[in-house]
Amino acid sequence: MKFHRRFFLTVLLLLGLGLVLCACQSDGNPDAADSSAGAMTDEDIAADSADGASVITVHGVDYTDTVLDEGDIKRWANENDLDNEACSMPGIIVSPYFSMTANGVDIPVFAERTANGPHNLAYIEVDGVGEDGVFSLNVELEAHTERKDPVVLPESSGVTAVSDGKKTTARITSFGSYTFTFDKGLSNDGSALPLTVMVKPKELSEYANYKTREIEPGTYPLGELDLSTPGSLYYFKKGVYEIDCINIATGNIIVYFEPGTLLVAKPLTLDENGTPMAQHVIAGWGQFGVKILGHAAVDLSYRPRTGVIFSFDKMSLLEFGGLNVVNSNNWTCCFTGCEDMVIRDLALIGYKTYSDGVMLSDCKNVTVDGCFVRTGDDALEVKSTSDGSVRTENVLFQNNAVWTDKGIAYGCVYESNFSQSGVTWKNNSVGYALANWSQHLGCATISINGADPFVEDYDMHFADLEIYYSRCPVITLVMHNGGSIHDIHFENITAKEVKLNSAVSKSYIDIWIKNEDGGALTDFVLDNLYFDNISYNETALTADNADDEIRFSVPNDYPVDHSILHINTK
Repeated sequence: MKFHRRFFLTVLLLLGLGLVLCACQSDGNPDAADSSAGAMTDEDIAADSADGASVITVHGVDYTDTVLDEGDIKRWANENDLDNEACSMPGIIVSPYFSMTANGVDIPVFAERTANGPHNLAYIEVDGVGEDGVFSLNVELEAHTERKDPVVLPESSGVTAVSDGKKTTARITSFGSYTFTFDKGLSNDGSALPLTVMVKPKELSEYANYKTREIEPGTYPLGELDLSTPGSLYYFKKGVYEIDCINIATGNIIVYFEPGTLLVAKPLTLDENGTPMAQHVIAGWGQFGVKILGHAAVDLSYRPRTGVIFSFDKMSLLEFGGLNVVNSNNWTCCFTGCEDMVIRDLALIGYKTYSDGVMLSDCKNVTVDGCFVRTGDDALEVKSTSDGSVRTENVLFQNNAVWTDKGIAYGCVYESNFSQSGVTWKNNSVGYALANWSQHLGCATISINGADPFVEDYDMHFADLEIYYSRCPVITLVMHNGGSIHDIHFENITAKEVKLNSAVSKSYIDIWIKNEDGGALTDFVLDNLYFDNISYNETALTADNADDEIRFSVPNDYPVDHSILHINTK
C-alpha cells in the first residue's frame, strides 16, 4: 500500500509523540524521583498552577560513575589530539566542572571531549506533562569555580540565567536542548566549558504485541547481539556493555535501552592480522519497521577507526532516538538509501575527523528533530554516495542545535553521485561555529563535488536559522568540479557575531567555483539564489549592498551574473 509521503510522516510523528506522552509515570527505576513534593517553594507551585503547568516527574539519566582523580583530568582532556587511534581513557566521565539539580532532584552531569576542550552534558526525562505541553523546570547549577555572564543557547528559547558566584539558576518550560555558556568578554568568546541540558519526554518502554527479551549487561563479541526475531522488544537493562556490534537482522522489532545504559564499543573480535572484524556499532540493512530508542550513551573512545558508527542501508519505517554518542571515530549516524524515518533527540559529542553527526545519503521522507550535535566534522547534512535507487526528497531538519569545531553546520555536503532536492533546514540554531581553516566552511552550505556535471542540487531551503557566534561565513555555496546549483532559498537567518579569518574568508556570504580538475567552465551552472531577511553583525543584506556583501570567488573567465541573486523578494 502506498501513502502520500507528507501525510505518512505527519501521522508517524504524531503517533510517536502520542506514545511518548502517554508513557507510564513510573518504570520501576529507583533512580526516578517525583519533583512535585518539596522540590519547589509553595510560591513556585502556586505560580505554576496558575500558569496551568502539570505536576511532573523529573529523572536525570545516569550513564556512568567514572570519576577521575584531579591529576588525571588534564591527561583525559588532552586525549582529544588522537585522531583515528583508540584512547586509553573513557570518553564520558562524571563532570568535575558542574553539579546540577532540577526541581530539587539531583541530575547527573557528564563531561565529554571535543576539539576545543570538554563539553558537559545532562540528559533529563520529564514525565507527566499535560496535553498543553506546559511544565516548569527550575534548574540550579553549581560550577567548580566562579562563572559569570551566563547565556543560554539558543537565545530564541527565551531561557535566561542568573549567576551568583559558583551558582547559576534558570527556568525551563519546554522540551529542547539548552546550552549554558559563560564568561564571554573582550578576550573570551564564551565557548569554554559549556553545559548542554537535554530536556526530553520520557521514552515509552512497553509496547503491546511485542515479546520482551531482556538483555543483561556484559561483554558481547561479534555475532552475540544479532537481533533476529520479529515481533520482539529487545530490552537492554541498565548497566555497562562491552560490544563489537548490534546487528539489526530482522524487521518489526524494537530496541530499547533503559535510561543509564552505557555501550562501550571495543575491538573484541579480531581477524588473523589483529584487525577489528566489527565495522559498525549498530547496523541494519533492508529492514522494515524498526525502532531504536531509550537513553544510552555509546562510548567509542576505545575503538580505532573502522566503518561508520550507526550504519543503516535501505531501511524503511525506522525511528532512531535518544542516544548520547561520545567520541565518534567515523561518520556517526549514516543513513543510505533509506525511506520514511524519524531521527530525534540525539546528543552527539566528539572531535575526531570524519565524525559527521547525522548524514543522510540519498534518503527520502525523513525528519531529523530536536538533536544537539557537536562534532569534529560536518553536523547535519545530506549528500549522495549511493547507487541511486532512492533519491533525496522530502527531508526536514528542524529544532536542532549544533556547534562546529572543524566543519560545516547545516547543508548539502560535497559527495554528489546523484541530484538532490526537496530538503529543508528550519528553526535550527548554531551556538558556536569555530572552524575557519577553509573557505568552503559555512553555517548554511551547499557544496557539490560535480564530478558528473549533470548532477543538480536544487529546491533547498534554509529558514529561521539563529547563529550566536561564528568564525566562518554565514552562507557558502561551493562548486568543486562542475554541476548545477539552483533554486536555493535562504530566509530569516540572523548571525549575532561573526569574526572571519581574513586569510581564508573575505565575505559573510561566499560563492566559490574551484574547478579543481581544470574542466570546462560550462560545466558550472548557478541560477536563482534567494536571500530574504539575512543579517550578520547587525548588518542587513539588501539589494543595494548585495554586490559588496556577496563575494564570488571564481576563475577569471567565468561570467558572473548578478541577476541570479534575488534579494528580499518576499
